[in-house]
Amino acid sequence: MLMVQNYVALAENEGGATPAPEDVCAADMDEDVLRIMVAKQLGLTYLQPAVGPPEWPAGGLQGTLWGYQNRPFYKLQVARGASSVWAPFFSDSRASQCFLNESTFRALGFTDNIPTGPNPGSVDIHGFRVHVWLARGHLEGVNVLGASFKQAAGAKETADFSNGTLSMQCLFRSNLT
Repeated sequence: MLMVQNYVALAENEGGATPAPEDVCAADMDEDVLRIMVAKQLGLTYLQPAVGPPEWPAGGLQGTLWGYQNRPFYKLQVARGASSVWAPFFSDSRASQCFLNESTFRALGFTDNIPTGPNPGSVDIHGFRVHVWLARGHLEGVNVLGASFKQAAGAKETADFSNGTLSMQCLFRSNLT
């Protein structure tokens, strides 16, 4: 709730409209949450180097439903050229595109050319080439898995709320071959 209060204070100080807490759809997530809590729940060291190509197990990629709002997260390999890391991704059913936080961009070798405007960058997310932009606004600091990846992979997600897990099946082959 502190993040919502800070966001409301910022909006008021900048002369903007004061959002209701439910309008700030990712108020419980930021990069510290990803690095400390979500990565741990996924069995991941945040932005650890990845070796070899990503694999899609027969049972699909396993994810977790994190927090009291059951936010869907996956541990995915993201690569650009020779740089490849494991990162937690928030699976956002409302996002049309994919977004990376600044730390993930930097881990992939982006320095001064982090895509913030109309021209996206290209990375490989778990074997599929997609366009990405810098996460801003209410999703700043969060890696977002949007519809562009899910369409490229032919991804189908299934959630099991009784045990807090989810899985993603890949219906297509990698678009990198």
